Amino acid sequence: MPAEFSPRKHRGAMLGLLTVMWSAGSAAAYLAGDWMLGFGAEGRRWLLACPAVPAAILVLLRFGTPESPRWLLSKGRRAEAATVPLVLLGLLPGLPPLASGLLFAV
Repeated sequence: MPAEFSPRKHRGAMLGLLTVMWSAGSAAAYLAGDWMLGFGAEGRRWLLACPAVPAAILVLLRFGTPESPRWLLSKGRRAEAATVPLVLLGLLPGLPPLASGLLFAV
């Protein structure tokens, strides 16, 4: 989705940052897992239970995420596809911006 919602000027930097963050997250997960295995016999259970917290948070956050304009276009829902960027930027009257400034922060 970053490629669809980011401005063309910042798209390369945002996708590059996304790749770096994936790598940093993998390294942090490895270090955290190595640390948790030092807990003894219960370390294995902690290691398996820890991903449940971010997974639950992401599932809850997904409910507020609009459908991708490209996906909507592929399903023939042109009017909805045209309104998604307007809603995100707060350009529709009466609706608060969902991403106020986050799109252009990079």
